Amino acid sequence: MNMNETDLNRILQQSRLVVSADEIDKTTTRMASEIDIRYQGKVPLVICIMNGGLMLTAHLMSKVKIHANIDYLQTSRYKGNTRGGKLHWRAEPQQPLEGRSVILVDDIFDEGQTLLNIVEYCRNQGASDVYSVVLLDKKHDRKVNGLRPDLIGLEVEDAYLIGFGMDYQEYFRHLPAIYAVQGALADGE
Repeated sequence: MNMNETDLNRILQQSRLVVSADEIDKTTTRMASEIDIRYQGKVPLVICIMNGGLMLTAHLMSKVKIHANIDYLQTSRYKGNTRGGKLHWRAEPQQPLEGRSVILVDDIFDEGQTLLNIVEYCRNQGASDVYSVVLLDKKHDRKVNGLRPDLIGLEVEDAYLIGFGMDYQEYFRHLPAIYAVQGALADGE
């Protein structure tokens, strides 16, 4: 859906700040420190889960002190929609996962179906261990049983969120803070 500047400004004006850019900076600094401790003396393969994980991956990689290879994969359950469906693979990592410590980086842990499929993929490709990192964990009871990311930045309310990698119909990923979309848009209309 193509939107004009007026539409985009209206959506942003009707949205509510949930996590400030300053809080994101402090959180990613803490997360980078935890990654440094866990992977000290190792060279893991960091895989950015595109497109949502791009902002977090960039912030974390600019703050970690360890050496790492960086790759990406791209899947989608949303395809521009506000509700998830079947997982579609768009791009697999280019580097071999066999015998590697893999760090998966994504923006948000919502229900967990995407992360579950990606973790299984990495294990099937021979990764020696898979460590999942997300900036946000939504608080609700619709999670995939038995799955929880290994490193979570912040817990947030169950709302439709935009900014810092999260989008509304492929817009707003670039915002340095995170906002909750209000009204009918939040309900997928």
